Amino acid sequence: MSGSTEVGAPRPVPVIIASHPLAGFWPRSTPERPWCFRRSGKAQSPVERLLEQFLEDPRFSPPVLVVGELSVRAATEQTASWRERGVHVLAVPADTRNGTAAVLAALEIAARKRRALVAYLPASLEMDDGLSPVDALARGTAMLPRNRMAMIYTRHARPGDRGIGYVTGSFLGGSLHEARSVLPPSAAESRELAMAANDLHIPTGPVVCRLDTLIEMVQHVAPMLFKSAISALQHADRTGMIIRPHPGFLSLVAGFGVGDIMASQRSGVVLNTLGEHMRTLRGWADIDPAEESGAAPIRIGVAGLPQHRIIQGSAGIFICAKGQESEASRFYPSPGSSDFARSPGSHLRNWGTEQLVEEEYGIRILRLEVSPGMVLPPECHFRRRETWSISSGNAIATVDNRVESMVAGDHLTIPQGAIHTLRNVGSEPLVLYECRIGAYLEDDDRIRTTSLSRMAEV
Repeated sequence: MSGSTEVGAPRPVPVIIASHPLAGFWPRSTPERPWCFRRSGKAQSPVERLLEQFLEDPRFSPPVLVVGELSVRAATEQTASWRERGVHVLAVPADTRNGTAAVLAALEIAARKRRALVAYLPASLEMDDGLSPVDALARGTAMLPRNRMAMIYTRHARPGDRGIGYVTGSFLGGSLHEARSVLPPSAAESRELAMAANDLHIPTGPVVCRLDTLIEMVQHVAPMLFKSAISALQHADRTGMIIRPHPGFLSLVAGFGVGDIMASQRSGVVLNTLGEHMRTLRGWADIDPAEESGAAPIRIGVAGLPQHRIIQGSAGIFICAKGQESEASRFYPSPGSSDFARSPGSHLRNWGTEQLVEEEYGIRILRLEVSPGMVLPPECHFRRRETWSISSGNAIATVDNRVESMVAGDHLTIPQGAIHTLRNVGSEPLVLYECRIGAYLEDDDRIRTTSLSRMAEV
């Protein structure tokens, strides 16, 4: 084997990513209480089971649990006994991708121990044949050569895989291979050739990194993310072992994935093909088949009604005529609301929600969440320009006579005086950040127009 396994190194720190509700678990899973904190007939929720396994395994340090900001209450309820044993809970904004969450966790761990291994894994990770993901990670971290910075668990690529792919290189022994090259989804021809040779591998979830080299790499590859994460943690709200990074510093860097960061450093990456035995949960049937058969998903069908909206709150679903959305607050919390709101500047709009995340002289950043099928009204401004940055979802933007499709990661600048509107064309909420820049940023610098109303309603 190339290199040698480090002897006497600090125990790895597991980081369990449980910040995203999974689509296959709706509607019995909500952002306030996602599937991983659900109490069923089983003695423990999935997260509780993982935490206990890591705490009882002497090969690991106490874990860090990453959750969405809306599920802090559920996480607090179900991790109380574990926090007494050293478990930290990191609550991130709801639209934070796993790469940004990983960097926040790494910096938080580095404040206590700089020289360590960090083992990232999704809370939805499962192993075939009843194997333990904790044992698989422990054996993998013990095999990581001293001269390599990271290990990625992978499986052979299959037709239709669209994620970042790694081409295997030299065999290092056991289940380890070098990563010879990285192929993005756009490299279709090279991916087909590598797949034909059975050399193309796709990550399955877990990633093991050396903490110090990971932080150095993020500084070089994503300096804005690095600085924003440091500031967010410096101004974090800390209550015991629960850390809530300040969301204002993360407003424009929430879209980094682990693959985006790891793909920039191929030379120090090892592939662990044990990922062939790993999978991620896709629905309740994967956890409790008996309950799945007795509780079919809720279906909602509406016909013959005027324009209406369907609002899902933490306690149920509310159907109302268009323009009556505010009535939902009498029955359920507003979409995206919780006792741990990101900031006090959150308002319910006809098209969704608007939240102030950061403001200084000459600049104001708002987080907008546009409900499926809804449209930001056509308008223009004469004393400021704006930039839309899509965090998640799919949209069609119209600026004067220009029409553009937008997806996560896209940016669009709107000059002063331009008539603009934005439509959510997806089935999930559209999350974007609106950055206003100018000498005057108030809402009364707004002229609503009917010139694009017909297009907005199409």
